[in-house]
Formats: sequence, C-alpha cells, structure tokens
Amino acid sequence: NTEKRYAIIEKEFLGCCYALEKFHYYVYGREVQIQTDHKPLISIIKRNVDKVPSRLQRMLLKVMKYNFTISYLPGSQMLIADALSRAFIKEERDDDPELAYVVHSIISNVMSPGFQQEISISTQNDPILSLIIRYLSSSWPDKLSGEIGRYAKFKDKLYFEEGLLFFENKIVIPSDKRNHILSRLHEGHMGVEKTRIKARKLFYWPGMSSDIENHIALCHACLQTRNKNPREPMIPYEIPTRPWAKLGIDILEINNNNYLIIVDYYSKWIEFEKLPSKNSSSVIAICNKIFASHGYPDEIISDNNPFGSREFRNYLAENGINLITSSPNYSRGHAMAETAVRIVENILKKSAQTKQDPYILLLHNHNTEIPSLGYSPSQILLGRGLKDKLTFRESDVTFMPIDPNLIRNKLLDSQVRQKKYYDKGTKNQPELSKHDNVMYRHRNSWHYGKILDSANTPRSWWIVDQYGNTLRRNRQSIIPTKRESAVFNPNSAGEGITNLPENNQNQPIPHQYNLRNRQNIRQPDRYGIQ
Repeated sequence: NTEKRYAIIEKEFLGCCYALEKFHYYVYGREVQIQTDHKPLISIIKRNVDKVPSRLQRMLLKVMKYNFTISYLPGSQMLIADALSRAFIKEERDDDPELAYVVHSIISNVMSPGFQQEISISTQNDPILSLIIRYLSSSWPDKLSGEIGRYAKFKDKLYFEEGLLFFENKIVIPSDKRNHILSRLHEGHMGVEKTRIKARKLFYWPGMSSDIENHIALCHACLQTRNKNPREPMIPYEIPTRPWAKLGIDILEINNNNYLIIVDYYSKWIEFEKLPSKNSSSVIAICNKIFASHGYPDEIISDNNPFGSREFRNYLAENGINLITSSPNYSRGHAMAETAVRIVENILKKSAQTKQDPYILLLHNHNTEIPSLGYSPSQILLGRGLKDKLTFRESDVTFMPIDPNLIRNKLLDSQVRQKKYYDKGTKNQPELSKHDNVMYRHRNSWHYGKILDSANTPRSWWIVDQYGNTLRRNRQSIIPTKRESAVFNPNSAGEGITNLPENNQNQPIPHQYNLRNRQNIRQPDRYGIQ
C-alpha cells in the first residue's frame, strides 16, 4: 500500500531496484545497462546521494553494489517491457522494510506509545491532515490553496505510516499538539536558532520556525536573563563651526574627591576643577569660573545627574545654552565627556605617583599635538601654543589663527575612520513605535513596559512602566516583546502623561525625597525614663 502512494519518479526507480535484486545472480559483478522511458530519472540518479529525497536515498544505497548505467528510451520503442507491464503477475509483497525501520526508529526515539496514540488521534481529527491522508490514498486535486496548498508543494515527500503523517523523516504535528511540542523543544531554554535546529530534525508543520520564535519571545525566564542588544552603527556627532561652541561635561569621582570635567568638542581642550560637593550649586559655581575665561557655549552634552536638575537647567536657559542629556545608563551618548574623564583620571593618578601638580600635566596635554588633527588643543582654541619648559621659539607662542574649515575637514576624516572600525560587528535594531510592548533594562534586570514616545536624541525612548512611572532608555536597553504587561493600563498611563518633554531642557524633574533634619536628634525612650 505504501509503494502505491510513491511519486512517479520513485515508482520508476523502484522498478529498477526490483529488477536488479530479482536478477542478482545474473547482473552482480557485471556492467548492466537499464533503459527507462522516464527521462527525469536519469538526471536525479547522477546527483550526489545527499542531494536527493530520503526515499530515493534508501533506494540508491540498496543498489550501490551493482555496476549499472541508465539511458533514456521512448516508451513507444520499449515494446517488451511495455507489454509485460500490462500482463503482470499479482504478487503480495510486504511494505518497504527500510521504510518501516525508519518509521519505527523515529517514533521510538521521539515519543512514548501513549503520546504516539494521542498524536495519531489528533492527526486523523485534524481537518487539514485528514484531507492529506485521504489524498495520499487516492489522488491530489489539481488546485489547492491555503495551508493545504503548502503541503501540496512537496506531496511526493509525504507518507502515512502507523497512524502518523511523515514529511521525509519528520513527523507532521497536528495543530492542537503544536504548543505541547513547542514546550518540549524549549524545555532547556535554548535560543531560537538552537531550538529550530532541534525541531527540524524531528518535526514539521507549516510556519514552525516563526512559531518557535514567537514561543521563545513569550518565555519569561529567557526574557529576564537575556543580554543587552548588540551595538548599533555609530551616529557621528555634528561638528561645531567654531571652538567652545559645543562642550561635553561630566563628573569624575576618584579617591573620595569629585571633579567637574569639561571638554570642547572642536579643539579637545579639557578643563577640570575640584567640586566641594556634587550638588547643582557647586557645579554652577565651577562653570561660572571656567566660562569667565572662555565664554558661554552654545550647547552642552552630558548625562542626567546632576545636570538634569531644575536649578542647572534654569542656569543654562538664562545664559542661552542648550542642554542635551544622554539616555540613562548609556555612556556612549556623551562619549566625548567620558573620554575626557579617563584622561583626567590618568593625570590625577600619575601626578599622585610622581608628586607633581596635576595642572602641569594638563598644560602638556593642552600643548601636545593631536595626531588626527595635526594641531594641539591650545593652537585650535587659542590660536597659539602655550609657553612651557620646552618653548624656545617665539613663533611657537605667537598668535596664528587656524582656518576653521581645515579643522572641520580633519574632524570629519577622523569621524569617518572611527565609524569604519566601530561599525564592524554592529547591527541595526528593529524600529519601535508608540504603544509597543517592550522590556527595558533597569539595575541589571529586565522589566516590562510600554513605549510612550521617542525622545529628542537618536535611539532614545520614553517608556511607562507597570506602575505608570515614566523612564527614558536608549534603544540598546530596550527589547520588543509580544508579552503584555501584567499591571500596565494603556488608557490611564499612556493618555494621562501628556507633558512629555518638547526638548531636553524640559525633562521631567527627578523625584525629590524629603529627609528629616539630622541636626535635631531625639534620644530614644528607655524603660520610661526621659
């Protein structure tokens, strides 16, 4: 019965196999020529064994011991074979023993007898698979569409054995058992690709790959333990048109001391001053001291603490300075300031070891030529070099302004080189939209939330968490998910928060905590004694 459902090319080659085995004592060890009127058989036999369907593979392995060639002869000229095919002797033969062995091996290694019975019942009750079983025993209609049409594309590789439907050497799973199979496949919580590899060896159903991806995307344990997204391609910053127009600002903490670090994006000039404390008033005081020498910039790029406070933002707004803050926990958003922090940290460490004044080291930093630009920070910012112990020529400290276009072109060339090397191994992430369900990174763990809107810096988004709190995160710390938030109410939170920042100077103010006055300490009552 199984051989009756073979494809035409399989039946043709089955006849060749039967003839070789039938006349084994006559053909073994001799060169034999087989004539066939089925021309496609000639080309498929010439292929490598691993390039043909599994059923033909088993037949080829059977006849590998024979030395034969196949040639084409039109059916009108095959008189004897054509006559005998119409006057054959009816003979009861068992089904293909190799096929029975393969089926038994697959079933015994994959499922228990009880579960095999469940799959068999579900297969015969499945509306699609039951039709396929009927078509295999009779004939396939000419035109089929929908899911059953997808099976019709490889109908020659389908067969029905022991109550199960097979596609090549894989069990076709009915629709009501697919979730159970997905749970078994993902029992070890492997990733999408490894789970797909495991599944493709054992099972088949249309859309299995996407079902595996969707199943893993909803796995809470996998979402909670996954890593951050890979790096995305670099977005170069906009080069300013003049010195001291765009500054990076950050705070360095070292040896229980805090330092305010300021760096110029154009000239790479660095300033640092020790802070008495990290509050906004101290930062403003140091900024005034530095700005008294160089003037106010047009733009400052920093992280959020303490530069996102109301006091500091008001100070910048009064002086016509635009503030752009990076996403929390994303230092690449203010990478220039982070680079300056590392430079100053090295200056402080080296000066402590050599007992030098750190500002002497800073002087040499200002006077040293930047390889990619060909000029020192002092030459670019001040138009001249600074006198130090190695200055012997008057021309070194004479005012000689540098063409801004020359510096901009060199900065652009440097950016191109940096982007070329940085972008190796990076990957663009899928775009996000309002009201997308996501998970965001917070304190080294993932939490559920929903996208409210995009922030005004690249790849930065406003998110509302399960409790209605608004947070800002970079795209690298956001994972789209199909899992709905358990507590989040989009109608109350998404619509209720209407004053999202129009620009970065109007960001939400961090929550202020009212602490008790630690100057007045009340002694505890003990045993009723005051």
